[in-house]
Parts: sequence; C-alpha cells; structure tokens
Amino acid sequence: MSTLSLIVTGFDVGPWISAALDSAARVLRPGDELIVVDDASRDDGPAKIRAFGASGRLAPGVAFRPILLGRNTPGGVGPAANIGMAAARGDIVAFLDGDDWIEAAGFDAARDRFAAELAEESPADVLIANYLEWHEIDGHDRRPADAGRWAGAETLEGPQARDLALSLIAVPWRKLYRRGFLDAHGLRFPEGDFFFEDNPFHWSVLRAARRILFCDRVICRHRIARPGQTMTSRGTELLAFFTHYDTITADLGRGDRALRVQAMRWLVGNMTWHMERLSPAAIAPWLAAAQPALSGFSRRAWAQEVRPTISPWVAEIMDAIRAGDLTRAELRLLTRATARQEAHLERQLGKLRGDLDALRAARGETTIPEARLQELTSAFAALSVAART
Repeated sequence: MSTLSLIVTGFDVGPWISAALDSAARVLRPGDELIVVDDASRDDGPAKIRAFGASGRLAPGVAFRPILLGRNTPGGVGPAANIGMAAARGDIVAFLDGDDWIEAAGFDAARDRFAAELAEESPADVLIANYLEWHEIDGHDRRPADAGRWAGAETLEGPQARDLALSLIAVPWRKLYRRGFLDAHGLRFPEGDFFFEDNPFHWSVLRAARRILFCDRVICRHRIARPGQTMTSRGTELLAFFTHYDTITADLGRGDRALRVQAMRWLVGNMTWHMERLSPAAIAPWLAAAQPALSGFSRRAWAQEVRPTISPWVAEIMDAIRAGDLTRAELRLLTRATARQEAHLERQLGKLRGDLDALRAARGETTIPEARLQELTSAFAALSVAART
C-alpha cells in the first residue's frame, strides 16, 4: 500500500488552521504522515498546531511532524514547502494551505487512482485534480477560472496532457506528486523575495513529467478574499510574474517553440488578471517590467498565436506596451483602476447607508451607542465625498 506525505504550510492562519488539520485527519491512513510547516506565525497558529498534535485526532499509525520555524522566510510559500518536501518520506506528496480544507471523498478518489498507477511499469508522475473556491466574505462556493477546460481531460495522454496541464491554474494543492519523481529531478520551489512561486514549480514539474493524470474530482476548497492573502495582491508584488516568466523560459531552446508560445500565453493571461486589480500606485512600475517582457515576443507569435487569444481591450493596452507607448497604456489602466475604485466605494456607500438607516430606525426602540452612530455618519459622509471625486 502506498503512503502519503501531506504537507500543510501556513503563516498567520490561526483562525483557519484547526479546520485545515481536522480535514487532513479525515483522509490520512496508517503509514501516512502529516507535516505542518509554520513560517514563524505571529498569531496563535503554532499553539493550535501543538494542540492538534496532542489531541489524538489522527488515526493510529499516522505520523505527526510539526516544523515550527523561528524566523519568517522571505517571499511566499516556497521555502516552507521545500522544508516540508525535504522531510517527506511517503510515496505520494500532497500539499494543503493552512487556511484551506480537504474534501475527503474527492481526495480519496484521486489518491486511490494515483496509487494504482504507482504499481505500473511506467507510473504517472503527477495527478491534477479539481477544486472549488470558497469566498470568505460572500460565504459561497465558486468554480475556478479554468473550470471550463476539463472536458475530456481524463482521457488525455502525452503532449496533449502536458499542454492542458500547463494551461491550468498552477496551485500545488490540487495535485498529487510521486515523491521519487520529485527527488530524482531535484524539483523544488524557487526561493527568493517574491510570491507566486508555485508557477515556475508547476512548469518545472510538468516539463519533467513523463505521464500526467487528471481526475475531475474536487479535492480541496480554497479560501479566497480573506485579509492578508497573497491572491488579494494589488501592488508591486505582482511584478514577480515577470521574474517567473524569465525563469520558465530561461532554458527553452529554439526547438521548444510550442512551449515558448505557451509561456507567452501564460504570462499574458496573468497580466490580464493583474490589469483587473492593479492599484494606481503600482501601474507605472508594472508597466516598466511588462515592456521588456512583451517586447521579447516575436512579431509572428504575438500576431498569430497570442494576441488572438485575448480580449480587445487587453490587446489594445498590450499593443501600446509593445510599441513603447507606456503613457497611453498607463492612462488606460488608470481609467480602469479609477472605475473599480468608484464601484467599490459605491458598494461600501450602499452598505453604510443601509447600516445607518437601520440604526436610525431602531434608535427609538433600542439603545444605540452614540459613538457608533457618529462613526457610521462620518464614514457615510466621507464615502459620499470620495464617490463624487
């Protein structure tokens, strides 16, 4: 029977780490191990990890290996994930963010399918599964942006499987990895003062893999829109994608044209995501980093294989960047950023208006703190001014 090393990583995820560990306990089997790497959290996360270890919630025969770092590592999850991989001893490696949780039925199905492959003469090296996003503020599930690409995925083999896999969202916690494969190729996350390092790791894994499996089952729910989350980034931390593009394409030769085009599409797809979230202060440095990257695309590849895949408004901005007209590109991006800000202010204004109306209506029936009423009134006035400017 194959064993599994589940690596949970976290930093300041105290409010959610217990749920993550409880979900792990529901899927781990005798011989498995739970490796929890805390990246020097400043909250009560480490205490909750210790308490979980003493709680006896893991099945007999499941090893618990907490690794509580004394100093926060630079960048994102890369160093903590690498520490976890160095400690792993299972046949299969899986990851879980400390603020997410595992869906047991889907995870068990994906694991069983992958484990059956390990006994084959040419076993698969990685399995990619599906997931759902849980919106922390709205309180509901939604499908990830690549949900529409799964038709027929489970039957794909060879280059077709790799091409689809490269087009999917890169997160590691939707995958199961054969540990022998990771170790044989020295596959680890890049480390540095940057985030989003799961993207170059994704590319390295899929380029090295001989066989890739797909399992269209939800194995995890990923929490979004929580405070402090990397995926809420709007600033210069998004420039890391240009560094990762350089890493991904650094060793692509002349014979790797198809991969190079796919890397261009990957970068453009992520830049499109950036354009919908960039703060006004981040636009100029982002454009300065984008210009050399986009200018490196050949005219043929851009015109025939990349530009036709993007929206007209994105193409217009990227054409300006490629032409060196950063002023025009900046104006277009600032216009979009301003529109987003106004829409956000209007939503906040509507919420405050409702809160204020409710308090005023209830004031004659209940005791409403005067300070709270004044706070809402002031916030309402400030938002009203901001929405008009």
